[in-house]
Amino acid sequence: MPPDDDQLRAIGRVTLLFNDLEHSMNLLVWRLINPDINIGRIVLEGEGFDRMLKRLTRLSQEVAREDLELRGTIRQWANRADNVRIRRNGVLHARWIFSLASGEMVAVRGLGKAPGEVDISAAALDRLANDIHHVAVELESIGRRVLYP
Repeated sequence: MPPDDDQLRAIGRVTLLFNDLEHSMNLLVWRLINPDINIGRIVLEGEGFDRMLKRLTRLSQEVAREDLELRGTIRQWANRADNVRIRRNGVLHARWIFSLASGEMVAVRGLGKAPGEVDISAAALDRLANDIHHVAVELESIGRRVLYP
């Protein structure tokens, strides 16, 4: 039994919204490195989300060195961004199988990670997509504050 249409729609939302979040984060990192974003893009080509998140946190906190409130906002945002990354990876990198016990599709994390099932209901996937969207909106606000103090 394949994922149903609601699950597939929600997976698409998760995928596209996370891709937009990652691209926005990369743009901000590149811009913080140099006003010509192509310099940062070339220097950091191929960096993964988690490494770029660490770079963004460090660079933006350096720029906001004197603004303790903004530095706290950046740290809190980075924690939420890492949380949605972990949850997204749990969905997209899990093995989706049909469970004879429940009669539904389930996602199971691999042996190398913390084993267990991941909630892949359309409602849970929509909550994840919404959380990703909120993290992206927060990033826009942080970017404005960091770039235009």
